[in-house]
Amino acid sequence: MSKLDSPISLRFELLIAITIALVSLTTAVAAWRTNAVGSKASDVIQQALIDALKQEALANENWRLTYEQAGYARDYEIALAGIEALDASEDPHAMELAANLHTFLLPGLQPLGDPFISDRRYHTQEQTFDIALRFEHLQAEDPDITGLDPQASLSLAGRHWSEQRWLVTGTVLMVTSLFWLGLAQTSGRKFQLITFFFGFGLYLLGVIWLVGVEVVFMLINRGGL
Repeated sequence: MSKLDSPISLRFELLIAITIALVSLTTAVAAWRTNAVGSKASDVIQQALIDALKQEALANENWRLTYEQAGYARDYEIALAGIEALDASEDPHAMELAANLHTFLLPGLQPLGDPFISDRRYHTQEQTFDIALRFEHLQAEDPDITGLDPQASLSLAGRHWSEQRWLVTGTVLMVTSLFWLGLAQTSGRKFQLITFFFGFGLYLLGVIWLVGVEVVFMLINRGGL
């Protein structure tokens, strides 16, 4: 048996092979985790955009409804003032017209102009309609949409992208360690130990790096940092 085929040498070759297999598996897991974090960031950004569109659509519809109701309320008050003027005249025909308008016109306008007509909360001291208050109340009627926070989702996506970048660094350390471990298999006896321990050291550094990144961002996402 030659020196290179000694039991110690064979056991060391077996150790290198097992280490390479372990590092390869860990590198695959690290690459999967890196891709998963990036995919999660993309999903969060997509949801943030959807939430923002939902909020914008709701706000646009509520502004449209607010001004529509205010417009009908204005028409109601104009009609009411005209009816009261007719009713105050001494002309029987005008009084009859006022009665007909009061019976048929106002009941049709009031539902369209409410709540500006019947709810005094929407009347300002200047005798105008409080458009902003009505809009605020309409928004509050749909808390599931108004309670969405697209900006918070975008911030979360940013943290995921940052985590992915740090995970890529750890994955690169893993890949580099595979290079040195593979080199250890082909190196002469003189450099085999050096390349093996250097590659294994990079592997350990990569593991510590990846675990540290996961812990730090877990604390960040929970508000601990």
